[in-house]
Amino acid sequence: MFALSPISASMGLPRALAAVHAHCVRQQSLQAFLRLRSMPSGCTFTAQQVNQGSNKPAPRPCWFSTIASPAPAGVASEEPNGADRLISSLPLVRHLRSPSPTEKTIPQSSIYDESRPSRAMHPTARSVHMVMGSLSGPTKIPTDPYFFLESDKQNCRLIGICYIGSDLCGHPGFVHGGLLFTLFDDAFARCASQVFGSRIGMTANLDISFRNPSMPDRVYVYRSEVIKREGRKAWIAGEIRCLNAFTADEMLRRQESTSHELSIEESEGTLVAEAKALFIEPRDVMSMVPLYPQ
Repeated sequence: MFALSPISASMGLPRALAAVHAHCVRQQSLQAFLRLRSMPSGCTFTAQQVNQGSNKPAPRPCWFSTIASPAPAGVASEEPNGADRLISSLPLVRHLRSPSPTEKTIPQSSIYDESRPSRAMHPTARSVHMVMGSLSGPTKIPTDPYFFLESDKQNCRLIGICYIGSDLCGHPGFVHGGLLFTLFDDAFARCASQVFGSRIGMTANLDISFRNPSMPDRVYVYRSEVIKREGRKAWIAGEIRCLNAFTADEMLRRQESTSHELSIEESEGTLVAEAKALFIEPRDVMSMVPLYPQ
């Protein structure tokens, strides 16, 4: 089945090259198939507590990309780790998760809804997504970013929170600027998906201004907003802040934030980058898979 087809001089160079290429593809497919058969259906790391002194994240549970559908609503797809605990301890996050009595009377469109890219993203896209795959790991991005969204048909605001580990540096001791670009692009795409009818937005351009160096092993808060929309175009702007090192217990002793505006922790931290972008809704969306179907 995987034998190389005979190549003769009468085939001509194009056909001969095509035969060699087909053979290579079949060999790679066979090797991939054999590797998959030898893999267990899933694997997890042993959960460990975060070292609060150094803010090092615990290993992140992982599994192979064989999921065919998003995780059911309300069902966690992974065990919380140290980075999750740090993020959940933030006064801003506690406020966004627990609306005050006065906020319960405001329109639903003004309330931020929590989502995780790993659960909201289309499974076909998730299995090959850079942030969900290559950049994910115990010393990279140990837990999926948290997104809090406020949106209607014309506007969208997003508050994103993630932990960046020690193995995503450019210069030693400084987070690679390309990672911040990627986080912006990911958040902006999420905003674009909320205002386009097809839920598909492609980056036309993205300008980023780096304000200060970014430190590894820190929690980052980034905010994005659709500032203008015209037809198939959406202009989006945002900023990313690096929070000072902290422990979950320290944050839990602080009072819950009173609004979704810039928190005390963000103002105490460092503004590391600002960005603005233009996203376009493609003309031919029927042949494309939206990153965020819902």
